[in-house]
Amino acid sequence: MAEVEDQQDAEYNREQKIINEEYKIWKKAAPLLYDSIHTNVLDWPSLTCQWFPDVKKDPESGQEEHRLLLGSMTSSQASDCIKIARWVKPTFKLDPKDFNAETGEAGGHGAAMSQYKFEVIQEINHTGDVNKARYMPSNPNLIASMGGTGTLHIFDRSKLDSKPKNDEVTPHIQLVGHEKEGFGLAWNDIKEGLLASGSEDETVRIWDVKSEYTSGSAHEMQATHVLTHHTSTVNDVDWQKHSENILATVSDDRTLAIVDVREPKNAAIKTTAHKSAANCVAWSPAHENLLLTGGSDCTVAMWDWRQIKEGQKIHSFENHAQSVIGVQWSVHDPTFFASASDDRRINIWNFLKMGEEQTPDEAEDGPPELIFKHGGFTQRICDLSWNPNLEWTIAATADDNQLQIFTPQRKLVTPQPFKAIAQMGDVEDS
Repeated sequence: MAEVEDQQDAEYNREQKIINEEYKIWKKAAPLLYDSIHTNVLDWPSLTCQWFPDVKKDPESGQEEHRLLLGSMTSSQASDCIKIARWVKPTFKLDPKDFNAETGEAGGHGAAMSQYKFEVIQEINHTGDVNKARYMPSNPNLIASMGGTGTLHIFDRSKLDSKPKNDEVTPHIQLVGHEKEGFGLAWNDIKEGLLASGSEDETVRIWDVKSEYTSGSAHEMQATHVLTHHTSTVNDVDWQKHSENILATVSDDRTLAIVDVREPKNAAIKTTAHKSAANCVAWSPAHENLLLTGGSDCTVAMWDWRQIKEGQKIHSFENHAQSVIGVQWSVHDPTFFASASDDRRINIWNFLKMGEEQTPDEAEDGPPELIFKHGGFTQRICDLSWNPNLEWTIAATADDNQLQIFTPQRKLVTPQPFKAIAQMGDVEDS
């Protein structure tokens, strides 16, 4: 037994040494890779991260104030809460002489550093760890959350104090029915108040919050639909951006499913999406037929949902070394998306570069569609979010309490015209 533990300790130490060496290399290269980087250490890890849609601009200083939706994972060591934070964007670009290699931040000293401002401006008590939190698109003050009990909470942050007065959890609505915890959570972008959730109880549930919401009174709601088309944990859900009725779901059973919620009793369209668990799913905001999935087989798959019955994926994006836990399309250019992985990397991809020829030297850096690789984390990434008001700016959180906000140098990423995706027509199998 002691020998096995010694071997495990030795392997752990080797892994940590590799991680530390990779991080040192990244720090040295950072001034050449980014326009700006900001690292903040949170009190607890946040499993969830989402930029709010609003921004405040100061015409005199040029500074911009953005807001983030975060959570806490204390594992019962303290009271958990949903957090709303403000981040003031610096007005400078990263310069090698202003990069602090110790903190991983642009502007390591002097006036530049003082332009970074990050603070939590509201905390909302939550029952247990916040597995995921998302605001309603039509009313960002209304926040849905999932935790470890299976019950979902709906909070109206505009009706709550900036700091809780006690440990009481006071959601305005409790969505009951899930028997186990979950991480899949998505608001419908078209129909106000329509929410989908997925859980370890192997079900997908649809909730009509608007039809039942009574302002200021806490009450319980049951789901309008309970879908049972998966045979294992449902890891993620996402609504099609061009229809209020089409929902995509992915599961540990390795499948991607498409459901028309107008006909929930009909069989879902399903396909085996990955060689192991399918962890995340995201519909394209620009092309109604395109969606992405990420899996524990370390790949991101692109699909045309009209071809899902045949199990034909458009392309498999391969570069991650461990499970892909998140995928998100760029909100500014529909040919780009980002993927986050347990390998501590966030990759940015341009799918229009699929199949481009490469020299042997170019191929060593990855496939042609991989255009940027963020290597600033030293532990598992939890969630990521593109900033809707700042091009190429991404926020991400990790297991070691870190929140990183970074903007790659524009010369390293070449945006395609928005119309390029419209010219593609039907995407063909590559």
